[in-house]
Amino acid sequence: MSIACVFIIWLFLTIFLILVTGNFVIKGETFPLENLWIFIVLWIILFFVIIAFLLYRRYTQKQFAKIIKDAKNNEFKIFANGEYFYQAPLITIDKQYIPIYGNKNIYYTTDFNNVIQKWMSIIGFFPLFGIFLKSDNHILKIKRIKLLSLRPHYKVYLDKTNIGILQRQKLITEKGMKQQLPYTFYSNKNTMYKFINPYLSMNTKIVKDDKVIFDAHRSFFDLNKIQYTKSRGERHTIQIDNTSELDYPDEVFLGLYIQIMINKRTND
Repeated sequence: MSIACVFIIWLFLTIFLILVTGNFVIKGETFPLENLWIFIVLWIILFFVIIAFLLYRRYTQKQFAKIIKDAKNNEFKIFANGEYFYQAPLITIDKQYIPIYGNKNIYYTTDFNNVIQKWMSIIGFFPLFGIFLKSDNHILKIKRIKLLSLRPHYKVYLDKTNIGILQRQKLITEKGMKQQLPYTFYSNKNTMYKFINPYLSMNTKIVKDDKVIFDAHRSFFDLNKIQYTKSRGERHTIQIDNTSELDYPDEVFLGLYIQIMINKRTND
């Protein structure tokens, strides 16, 4: 049961118990006590589940705040040009500042258009995550648009300038059924970047004009802590081909990949 289901059931129970109490106060009618206790006990259990979720949310925010602080003294390893590593959290929520290790300082966190979309996303009711990524040189924002579309669409902003649209391919006409992560980034420079990730594969590539410019490998639901971050979560090792003349800095391709990984985790 997702936390969204817990919230919904708890809300209905709250309304039900208020109505029962009101009916007793106004009309003097009582609900059978032996049945009422079941609802009260269930309401209490769900209430503590919600409190536990909120406490976990606060704990993981503090944990990633410490990780991002430690990452500023990056001695994780020596990274080659175009080589990156990051570890995604076990549960994706808000205000998790996650470092991306490489030869420059980069971090990302989830981003939302408004408070309603934030809470719909973090409780799992209707994930509408975007991302905010910042490096020494650039700021990247990816914002969800076309909220009612079954195929996610995003506007991509680099340093406050709209540079294109990221969207999921159509299942049939665009052959979106043939792979695990059928996304395409259509840039404003009339360039198309396709994501390639076959079913059962942990490898994701970004292809431009049939040439691989981005290659990432993720771990399989790893619960082991790694020594440097001292945290658990999916690990991502990334290589960007800087020998090619790319239209955008590495931050754009990192952000696009992270957005799709968030979609995969929160929509599965």
